[in-house]
Amino acid sequence: MKKILAVSVCFLLFILAGCREMPDEVAKQAETYHMEREVTEKEKTREYLGRKELSADAEQALSKEYENLYFPEKMTAEYALPEKILSVEMKIAENFTDRFEEVGADFVKFAGEELWNQKKDEAEVRDYGIKNEEMGIYFEDFTKCIDDEESKYHLEVGENGFVCQIVPMARELAFEMQKKCLENNYPLYEPASEVEYRLADGVYTVRQAVEDVEEWMNTVWKKYEPDFDYRVNAVSVYQADEETCFFSIDVVKFYKGIMLSNVDWPRDEGEMTEKYIYGGFYIQMHRQGSIDVFSNLGAILTVDEKTERELAESYALSAALQKIEQEFASFHGLKIQDVDVRYILKPLYDYHMSDPCSAGVKIDARPVWGLPLADRERSVREANYQMAHMVFVDMQTGDLEYNLQ
Repeated sequence: MKKILAVSVCFLLFILAGCREMPDEVAKQAETYHMEREVTEKEKTREYLGRKELSADAEQALSKEYENLYFPEKMTAEYALPEKILSVEMKIAENFTDRFEEVGADFVKFAGEELWNQKKDEAEVRDYGIKNEEMGIYFEDFTKCIDDEESKYHLEVGENGFVCQIVPMARELAFEMQKKCLENNYPLYEPASEVEYRLADGVYTVRQAVEDVEEWMNTVWKKYEPDFDYRVNAVSVYQADEETCFFSIDVVKFYKGIMLSNVDWPRDEGEMTEKYIYGGFYIQMHRQGSIDVFSNLGAILTVDEKTERELAESYALSAALQKIEQEFASFHGLKIQDVDVRYILKPLYDYHMSDPCSAGVKIDARPVWGLPLADRERSVREANYQMAHMVFVDMQTGDLEYNLQ
């Protein structure tokens, strides 16, 4: 009855709008109705808030005390909220091996022009696809590669945009993460360390390394993935030998202020498909300002802007933390390292026909509250570029997911 009355009032006011002003009593009733309706809707959707309300809610939520959730003093949530919370589709690059020589020329600064000119014509195409008739799996994943045992030079460019370069002097340490760690900067809340470390060709600070890498990523690399901005997320300093060190550097992508998650999410038992892929970079610096080991750890992504949608309301952090606390009620304290907004990257693919990072695969990028855990045990493979222990709360649905493996 109230709804019918409201429609009738609105229609009548529309008819009479050109004749006379709205009577005070009618205006008052209309205002009361809209206030009641707003309160009702707010009560009904109190877990979801508009963008302007999210910041205040997050600040309030992080100032509270929880029975079994523990937070550090500094977190990125204060500045991690972008102007808009967006969902969007992305796509993995195709035919990127056509740009092999272009990539090699951009990396020649680190490998050396003489070596590149000697080896570029020796590049060969390899297929890392799977052909398994018994399981009905058949697909091809091509890369163009230089992998020279004599010079220890490696450059690989995949059809999907995977890029990896290892310069000769860094080959032996490229995957050696068991060396003594002298310093670990994660996350980089404040300017990086000014402590000097001796690299292979002289002393350098973590701050200088961060500045060099971010400048190169946001100028040279950006032409390959122009939709994103790039930021160093973590730096570890390792002892290379008795006299020298090297920097291990984690770089992440941002799309319109939202970080692309760099989580390597394990496959559920019995599942044949990967749930999420990661979108970060792994770099080692052995010489001043040099990118001596580089890998984008997967593929190059392009954004389909036609699919971009702004969330009118997003799941609030207060509701997310309440849900997490209930889920982990039996835990004796869950130590949370950080809170941020990030995209989780869900590949939309058929495992019979492709790999999650195969050329052309579409990606559903969904905004979530991301909470890396501080008490995670980081293995060699996970060291400073993949967070193994994570909690996600989807900002569209409120769904909670976590990985404590």
